Amino acid sequence: MYQGETPWESSLIPERIQQLNDLHVDWNPIDSQWEEKYQMLKSFFDQYGHCRVPINNPENPTLGLWVGTQRDEFRAGTLKEDRKARLDDLNFTYNMYEDAFERGLERLRAYKEVHGHCGVPTNYEEDSALWSFVDKNRQTHALWKQGKSSSMSDEKIQILNELGFIWNARETTWEENFDRLEAFCLEHGHCNVPPTFKQNQGGASLYNFVANQRADLKSNCITKERKERLDAIGFVWNIREEQWMQCYQELAKYREEFGSSNVPAKYEKNSSLGKWVKNQRSRKRSMKPHRRKLLDQLDFEWTMKSRTTKGTVESPDKSVY
Repeated sequence: MYQGETPWESSLIPERIQQLNDLHVDWNPIDSQWEEKYQMLKSFFDQYGHCRVPINNPENPTLGLWVGTQRDEFRAGTLKEDRKARLDDLNFTYNMYEDAFERGLERLRAYKEVHGHCGVPTNYEEDSALWSFVDKNRQTHALWKQGKSSSMSDEKIQILNELGFIWNARETTWEENFDRLEAFCLEHGHCNVPPTFKQNQGGASLYNFVANQRADLKSNCITKERKERLDAIGFVWNIREEQWMQCYQELAKYREEFGSSNVPAKYEKNSSLGKWVKNQRSRKRSMKPHRRKLLDQLDFEWTMKSRTTKGTVESPDKSVY
């Protein structure tokens, strides 16, 4: 057999070979089939910019299987060098898992650029596959930590850490709630979420989230970063103090208008302000010094000379701060 001859050619006399050549006989159908599929793949690449042909590709059902065969041959070390070189010209991906990681990573980078963090919510509608990418990496990381077989590696961990990847799903829940709280603040002008507030499905938990942040501050277990982010959107850490200051501002407006801080109990314009003033008088002895100082700055009348009798003590209304 001469070099380059097929088994069929070597067993034929030259005259017959010439006759078959005149009939355009394909002496190497395997190479021809490979070339045909390669041209199909090239067309796919020209159209979509990649070689990730799905197995169930409706345009060409067999092309995806052929692509898989090239990967199998590459892993087995049986893919011819000239074929590999031609596949490389199309940026062919021999490891689908690595390719999927790179694509997911790019989408996660884009998400962080918009949202400022990597806490992709489970119901992220703009890219439902992105949460699956995040969840899969958490799972493979957990297996890796246990010393079990997984696609996670030191290199991937470093890349994800540099991006600010959230390995703990609970951290993602915090990010989800923070985004919802920020949206609430933009809409309502404050962060004081009422217990009855609901936003889409599961919105009732936003009130609990706010309460938990205040509890975390009290127990000194909130991180500096979280506190700074909450401060930046005007989060109120002491709701009672905030409510007291709101009433104080109303009293300051009343004094500016009427020249006195002696608000009638039945002040029609703001009935709750009269109750609040009454409550401050009743709490004079137990009042915090800074509150008393603020009221004194408004020439607050601690006794109602025209309406109280000797020995009479007003009982505080616990519903008013």
